[in-house]
Amino acid sequence: MGSQYVRGYTAPMTNFDRIASFYQSYIEQISISVDSIVSATSEAADAATTAIFEERKLIVCGLGVDSAPATLLSELLRNGLRADRPALPTIELISRFATPREGSVNWLSQQLTVLGQPQDMAIVFASELDLADVDLILNAINKRSMNIFWIGAAGPHGHLCFDRCDPKVSLSLYHSAAICLADLIEVAMFGPMEEYP
Repeated sequence: MGSQYVRGYTAPMTNFDRIASFYQSYIEQISISVDSIVSATSEAADAATTAIFEERKLIVCGLGVDSAPATLLSELLRNGLRADRPALPTIELISRFATPREGSVNWLSQQLTVLGQPQDMAIVFASELDLADVDLILNAINKRSMNIFWIGAAGPHGHLCFDRCDPKVSLSLYHSAAICLADLIEVAMFGPMEEYP
């Protein structure tokens, strides 16, 4: 018996094919989104920098899978991207264990209500949140007259959202946005520093 060809069958993707496909999609999405990324991260960095200069709280929030880019942003602000410099103050409201989601969203809303003061700034990574979750968090923000920037949800006020692309790509873009945001805040606070070669 020779090899048989099965109509409609395509060979499974190799690991190389899967990774190459991911990076191709990632690069394509970055190339078509760079203007919105720059605009959104600049807006968020300006608001965060203002909050820090005015001695308001900068609160970084993320639940479940969104806890990773939120933690990344908070750590980069605390420890810096370049040379030694003073830590920038952030408050983390992060929970990796967001199950059930409703309980985690209620916890986050309660914490924002307790900690928030007028003109404080919240950066909320929200790619897994639905409209009801966004509304619940927004109610807490509005009660305390806080400023907010959404990453991963098209909430009111400023936002950066990639909900129309592959979830792996959008999650990578949210991590990249956290790095860009930390860089812009750091430069605004301390000025440009020596770049790496």
